[in-house]
Amino acid sequence: MYVLVPDEPNLGFVVVAVIFVSATLLGFASHSPGGLGVFDAAMLVGLWQMDREELLAGMLLFRVLYYIGPFVISVILLTLREIILGARSKRLRQLAADAEPTRHEAAVYVRERGDTGA
Repeated sequence: MYVLVPDEPNLGFVVVAVIFVSATLLGFASHSPGGLGVFDAAMLVGLWQMDREELLAGMLLFRVLYYIGPFVISVILLTLREIILGARSKRLRQLAADAEPTRHEAAVYVRERGDTGA
């Protein structure tokens, strides 16, 4: 988050980190999904010296990188995994169907052995 906040005024890493952790804890305590609204308000109040538009742009980019980015990556990985498992399952079903004797082959096998069942 420190990289995404505006350069002016330069508050330093520790100040931004303390405000970020406090805003995260307030968002967690509010029980709102992702601290939505509470985190943003706490960051705006805590970093009052910074330009609001630039700070809001940085927080929006933080939300995209922190929540939406990993979600998109996980959806892509899950899709690839399901495609691979589906292809593997289809191949196994096809091999099982090829290995299973038909009724005609089973009957020929019994007659060739001479097993009449009596």
